[in-house]
Amino acid sequence: LFDLVIIDESSQCDLASVIPLLFRAKRVVFAGDSMQLRHVSFLSNEFVKRAAKSLDDNQLDSLHFRNRSALDQAMDIAAPVGATTFLDEYFRSPMGLISFNNSEYYAGKLRAMLPEVLDHPVKPVLHALAGTRSTQGVNQIEVTEVLSFLKKLMKSGDKASIGILSPFRDQVDAIEQALVKKLTTTQLDRCLRDNNLRVGTPFEFQGDERDIMLLSLSLDDESSSMALRYFESDGVFNVSTSRSRRQMHVFYSFSPEFLPLKSSLRRFMSGAESITPENKWIDNLSRESKDVISQELGDSEELLIGTVVAGISVDALAKRDKTLYAYDLIGFPGEEGRSLHKEDIHILNRAGIVYRVITYRDFKEELQLR
Repeated sequence: LFDLVIIDESSQCDLASVIPLLFRAKRVVFAGDSMQLRHVSFLSNEFVKRAAKSLDDNQLDSLHFRNRSALDQAMDIAAPVGATTFLDEYFRSPMGLISFNNSEYYAGKLRAMLPEVLDHPVKPVLHALAGTRSTQGVNQIEVTEVLSFLKKLMKSGDKASIGILSPFRDQVDAIEQALVKKLTTTQLDRCLRDNNLRVGTPFEFQGDERDIMLLSLSLDDESSSMALRYFESDGVFNVSTSRSRRQMHVFYSFSPEFLPLKSSLRRFMSGAESITPENKWIDNLSRESKDVISQELGDSEELLIGTVVAGISVDALAKRDKTLYAYDLIGFPGEEGRSLHKEDIHILNRAGIVYRVITYRDFKEELQLR
């Protein structure tokens, strides 16, 4: 018996499998993401319906074995009584790599805890190709280009972890076969050892991540609408485009403008070209406040005045010796924002940002001493 049982990745757990755990637990925490992939069931819908009918069960919709995960059932019970918590702190990558997913699936609620302080954000890199998808679902041009890009990464000596993902199993198999054929045993062993190389579908990458992700979409302008619908299903699309820590390279062979206007893929491709830094320029500080910041941070490598970082509005954000400092100016004349609350400060600290306070009284006293 357990006082507490925690079921992680519970969107991938079926209802039957949690029953033995529930019998043994006083309390249960279900952790998971309903916007990601569910468990895979090989039972047909007809079988499920017959089973429900034979048991005279009128709860088929809520307890449907194929369509409902343990997380779905837990949310139905917990949400009405307020027993849910949204984990909004995102540590995997800067916001530029998760911007589309954040707005599409999470209503813009995620906080990027790895802030971007440069003018140009990290964002997906698109590689347009002239490949075609075969009747077997393989795009050979994309296979070749992905392999070529992988070799460049290996030559650079960068020991970043690397993942290669395609939503389609046939394309994944083709890439794996090409790796065995085109790389020497030594090269492949080194890539597996130094770069922790993994090749797979979204189902194999859920819960996993890599520094650099290479996505081979294996779609062309003649691809069936069924293939596009499969890729754009919430779980498949969301997982496919949210595995990277540092870089995401998307290899594609279709014309984005020919995709349906409501297509998630079309919006993703369009958004990748127009992503802006997370740090929004506010600049509502008084002249005196700006003078304080300039004196305090004269030797900073980068400086943003009045900005947003990790979802928190700060009066100034500075980078010095690879460390980020968030400054809160208190009591200064002008239109400064509110003082930060304790929870805001905790969030900044968890994001690796050092919090500093400058009060107007201390500033005036320092001027008098000078």
